Amino acid sequence: MKIKDLCIKAWSILSHPKWWFNGKNQIMLSKVNCRGSNKLRGKKSFINKSDILVVGSRVEIELEGCELFNCNIFVRGEGHHLVIEDGVRLHNVSIRIIGWNNLVHIGSASTVGSGQIVCGGKGISIHIGKECMFADGVDIWSTDTHSVLQEGVLVNEPESITIGDHVWLGKDVAVLKGVTIGDNAVVGLRSLVTNDIRPGTLNVGSPAKEIREGIEWTRENPNN
Repeated sequence: MKIKDLCIKAWSILSHPKWWFNGKNQIMLSKVNCRGSNKLRGKKSFINKSDILVVGSRVEIELEGCELFNCNIFVRGEGHHLVIEDGVRLHNVSIRIIGWNNLVHIGSASTVGSGQIVCGGKGISIHIGKECMFADGVDIWSTDTHSVLQEGVLVNEPESITIGDHVWLGKDVAVLKGVTIGDNAVVGLRSLVTNDIRPGTLNVGSPAKEIREGIEWTRENPNN
């Protein structure tokens, strides 16, 4: 074992002994605050320069073999559930869950360069499939966070978001509430997604529009 790995292991045991012995999680320069009726479970996850703060009750957070670097997770309210699966890598990502009984689920082997995931409302979900690739500056919002009223009636209710498996979101893409993005879809740089996107399609623009169908994509760089 390398000296660096030994230092991380020692730091993890000394600073967060419960996390280490319950799941061999590696924690460096991070703050974790999840108490009371809330549950935080981790297994072989690497948490570096990240903060996890839960303000509320009956919140469950599951980190299964993921990597968090310079991330901020803030959960406020009751009955929320956050699941980050094996092989997920989140760098410079902010996750906010507010309200009641909401779910954020990030599937295995997905990566996010940077951005925000905001899930608010009651019984709302943001589901991100496996093997997705999100570039820097991606925003995913299930809520407007403030109310718009028409004749005293709320007209901008939060809505769930579903992003399928193997979806590529380019730099500075924004995905708004109520949207479903199909498997193997691509959304180009600085696009605004306000409507559903079909599987295996290329979409660009604000709002995003389909410009090509029947596509596939890989993580390989064509310039290499």
